[in-house]
Amino acid sequence: MRTSDFRAILFFAALPFALAGCHSKPTAPDASVECANDWGQWGLTASHWGLSCAVGQPPTRALSPQIVFDPFVAQEQQDALTDTGGVALYAHYQAPLLSGDWMYMEVKGGEYHTCNPDGGSYQDGCGPRARNSQIWSESAWHWEAGALTAKWTYASGWKPAPYALATWEPVFSAAVVGDSIYVPEAGGAVAKVNRLDGTVISTVRPLPLSGGAVNPDAYVVSPLTAATDGTVYYTALQLSPQVQGFLVQVKPNDEVKTVRFDQLVTDGPGATDGCVATFGYANPRPAQPWPPSNDATPPSFPCGPQRPAINAAPSIGPDGTVFVVSRAHANSAYAYVVAVNPDLTPRWATSLRGLLHDGCGVTLPADATDTSSSFDKAYHCRAGANHGVDPQTNDTPAGTADDDGSSSPVALPNGGVLYGSLTYYNQFRGHLLSFDVGGEFQKSYDFGWDITPALYAHDGTYSIVTKDNRYLNADGGAGSYSITQLDKNLVPEWSFTNTNHYSCQRADDGGTDCVNDGTHWDGFEWCVNAPAVDKNGVVYADSEDGNLYAIQQGGLATTQFFLNTPIRAAYTPTSIDAQGRIYALNGGVLTVVGGP
Repeated sequence: MRTSDFRAILFFAALPFALAGCHSKPTAPDASVECANDWGQWGLTASHWGLSCAVGQPPTRALSPQIVFDPFVAQEQQDALTDTGGVALYAHYQAPLLSGDWMYMEVKGGEYHTCNPDGGSYQDGCGPRARNSQIWSESAWHWEAGALTAKWTYASGWKPAPYALATWEPVFSAAVVGDSIYVPEAGGAVAKVNRLDGTVISTVRPLPLSGGAVNPDAYVVSPLTAATDGTVYYTALQLSPQVQGFLVQVKPNDEVKTVRFDQLVTDGPGATDGCVATFGYANPRPAQPWPPSNDATPPSFPCGPQRPAINAAPSIGPDGTVFVVSRAHANSAYAYVVAVNPDLTPRWATSLRGLLHDGCGVTLPADATDTSSSFDKAYHCRAGANHGVDPQTNDTPAGTADDDGSSSPVALPNGGVLYGSLTYYNQFRGHLLSFDVGGEFQKSYDFGWDITPALYAHDGTYSIVTKDNRYLNADGGAGSYSITQLDKNLVPEWSFTNTNHYSCQRADDGGTDCVNDGTHWDGFEWCVNAPAVDKNGVVYADSEDGNLYAIQQGGLATTQFFLNTPIRAAYTPTSIDAQGRIYALNGGVLTVVGGP
């Protein structure tokens, strides 16, 4: 998402120390990256490795008629244009779930109340502020006679967390477990559904009821994650009668266990403690460039309790460790990666504060003055700023757990974990953070926004596949948009950059009509938020130019297939089934692609 796409993003500050729980020093498990055949959940496996055992088919043609799973895209885009002045789709979608010849996908229905069809301001009770008028369903299709055939639909009572927390539409994401599919429900519950006929087997309600009824202010806020033994994990958020976050464990026999996030993060700030904000929240707001002076301090506000980051799916390591992401309710810059034992007792919690030192004078020139007016100084620090600080806080940069992203932790084969945090000072690129088996910070790579990286196993080791969007450089000039493969130490191995300048439309004869409209001179952004990798290391990812790309190892040779109209935002995952068919999303439409 380009910087112009951002709504009123909250910027928060950093402290020069890490708030972390006691770190045990267990021995790293002896494990390797394993592929999987059926894409049953977010990131394919419970570890979110995204590595298929299949050899992907070349994306040369559509294998089945397209499926519209979000019929409200045009209205959603219109409301985004009304509200922000840019045509975009502020939504996150479920990965197509695949088991044999079955496919499962979210489908939206109900009503969408457009704010103002003729333009104008957003209003309360309309558009994304009135998401509850929509209905989220899980629908099943089966391959028959060479095409996907609709079989059943289960209408869920799930509703997304309120717009006040997540301006982007949160993820509604089920998980396949054997002959069942677990589907998010209202009030922080899940329904266990027979995946062959859509009948409800049971409904598990782990959170307290409100006056004997389902609490309308309780939400499932993450994709569901299924362990190899069939145990399902997810996070839930209750907003009233008080804010509480939960990690939920559901056994195959419907036995339920929960633990509150404030019991997992015990060394962090309390709900009423002060958390440092940014200079943008000072009253009066100091003039830029920032920091205003080398000893300036931003204001503080109550942190709120620890609770789950919205959209961050739990990840399960080879030894059964469960990884989740926690944040202060009122301040995303007080965030933690948390390791939890299988019995839901805490193992460690590592703060994302105090880990980075690449702000002013490192990635950002420190040469702007009060009289600087040219755009090339817009992202620079004040001349002479303290070395390495975040200019918005004048302190050590903090990784944030942003509720408008969908970054989920990735459990590593050595017992460690990756997490893509958002940071604003590096042109909204974020940082991918690596932690070892004991929770000690290892290294960062300076892109982490809205990405669940995939792993590729090869030559006795593994690589990490991520998008790598540079929305603007430090001088406000052209960006660049790449898919990058890193080694396990986060050192780049290769990149493939989108250099397409043409916007295309599907023609009536099935071909494409393309034009260089002069608006994409720096290429198109990669909108994939969970890439797929096949057995041979071919990376499948969709771009905002409307194409699905198959990128060979080395990043040199590619094949691409035009899916649909170019559309901004709507970060989407990609899936591969056991036959090597590719399932790609664009503009609320699912397309199955293959060849020859």
